[in-house]
Amino acid sequence: MDSELSSKQLTTTDQNQSECVLTLEEMYEVAVNHYKQVRNDLAVSYEDRMNLVAYWRQVTRGKWEASKTKDVGYFDVIGNDRIKAWRALGDMGTEEAQQKFVDTLTICSAQLQGLMLERKTAKEETKRREREAREREERERREREERERMEEEERRRKEEEERLKQQQQLQAELEQQRQMPHPKTETPQRIENQNNSESQQENAVDQPDGSETSKTSANRAKFAVHQISADDFISEMKKDPDSCIVVGRGECVTVRVPTRADGSALYWEFATENFDIAFGLSFEWGYSVPSSSTTTSGSGPQSDAASGEGASKASNPDALTRVDPILPILRRNSHEQVISGRHKFPGAGVYLLQFDNSYSRVRSKTLYYRVYYTK
Repeated sequence: MDSELSSKQLTTTDQNQSECVLTLEEMYEVAVNHYKQVRNDLAVSYEDRMNLVAYWRQVTRGKWEASKTKDVGYFDVIGNDRIKAWRALGDMGTEEAQQKFVDTLTICSAQLQGLMLERKTAKEETKRREREAREREERERREREERERMEEEERRRKEEEERLKQQQQLQAELEQQRQMPHPKTETPQRIENQNNSESQQENAVDQPDGSETSKTSANRAKFAVHQISADDFISEMKKDPDSCIVVGRGECVTVRVPTRADGSALYWEFATENFDIAFGLSFEWGYSVPSSSTTTSGSGPQSDAASGEGASKASNPDALTRVDPILPILRRNSHEQVISGRHKFPGAGVYLLQFDNSYSRVRSKTLYYRVYYTK
């Protein structure tokens, strides 16, 4: 009775150790393997031995049927007794037969209980190692996420510091120019509206030979927020597939737009879907103005850029590689408002519209834009 009680204790479903107890299937497996090893030396009664065989057949073959046994003959006493014991089990289920096999062998063999405890201990050890492995993986995952979060915060902090540094540097340069007036030049100004409804940025561009004339007062870059919404602008631009650019993560796309003989200023408008993008404008000197009699809008300047590349170069070799910045590359909230601006031609050359997504390691940006000229 004590041995039978101990066997049942091995299947206790305690809430704290439920994952480490042996299942009936595992206990039956241990009992069968033990019986195969010690059946010849096992001190068990004849009746119990017949019952053990009957339980085993009930588990492996199911309910007794004549077709499942061989004709052992009238004089085969052991064979007939085994069939009789099997037949007596009737419709006994598999789990009940397994439980009876375990209980019977536990009473007959004192070693079985020790084997059960060893199997339970091995299972607990396996579960412990699996649990420790899961905990270690979870800890490493949290540490990795925390490290990535801190790196992202540090990256954003540096970007913000760089943006503020550029703004301060630009303001310092403008202030320095204000304090040094020139009779032939107009001081550049940068005006920002505090209500974020419209912003302008002006920066005078020198002539390619380095001289300053009164014409520089008209060469200003104006940067403002468009009045229509970004959604309406994007809906309009989707009608022209050439007006869409996908700027990949970590990439910077430059759109080259040449000046025109029949134009006097360049206008640009752009917006992005869902996320912002950085934008800057520069001017590359040294290209002659291509002759044309039409005003181009939408995506037309891209084709003009190709023709501009083939235009004749300026005679001054030093001017071929000179690029003057007009607007610094800063992040714009183009996903909320249409960003637009204009700049009067300082001379013959190519405008470089730079759409910078190098600060984003995860997202690509879908950009919709158009550029056009005025006479």
